[in-house]
Amino acid sequence: TVRQIVNHVADAELVSAARLRRLLAEDQPHIPAFDQDEYARRLRASERPVRAALSLVWAIREVNAELLTTLDDSDWRRGAVHEETGRYTLEEWLADKRDSDHVREHITQIRSSA
Repeated sequence: TVRQIVNHVADAELVSAARLRRLLAEDQPHIPAFDQDEYARRLRASERPVRAALSLVWAIREVNAELLTTLDDSDWRRGAVHEETGRYTLEEWLADKRDSDHVREHITQIRSSA
């Protein structure tokens, strides 16, 4: 449902924001996988309202964009180790189309279901 999709996007944005901060604040952090199905089930994505979730998505995007403008070259090369995909740098993570296209893909999904 649209409610599930919007709440999933909000949860994914929270996870990504935490990953970004861990990558910048910790040395070589271990990044666990994001089990979207368990998040949806346990966090009741089908029951939560969407208004606050949408506000959260936009707020996270804004604060992350502001954070990214403050980084220097060494920050972009900082790395983490994801439990499924292995080592990556901040620059590689942000260039990965899976994360950058995530919201756009769900907007398309919502539009096609309407």
